[in-house]
Amino acid sequence: MPILLKCGTRGRTLDRDELKSRQASPKKERVAFYLSEDLADEIRNAVVHFSGPPLRLTMTSVAEMAFQKELERLKAEHNGGISAHQQYAHNVSNDVDPASTLA
Repeated sequence: MPILLKCGTRGRTLDRDELKSRQASPKKERVAFYLSEDLADEIRNAVVHFSGPPLRLTMTSVAEMAFQKELERLKAEHNGGISAHQQYAHNVSNDVDPASTLA
């Protein structure tokens, strides 16, 4: 059974793993892109609806989850589970023509 800790969670209890991941969260970088109006409205509505406990969704968390899910799908489907960065580094170190990997 995990040890539960309270730490600035607005009354919510965190286990050690969740607390550790919050403390070690990576630096964020600002990015900008365009979405269709309908999709943006649907995302905003979902974030407002689920912004409270227990999910506490934010626009950033929805975007991160969606991007991560799509990257995992692309890696599995097209790259044998290897990230594009790792594949590029492998190709460069083995003198593979980048254009030949697009097929």
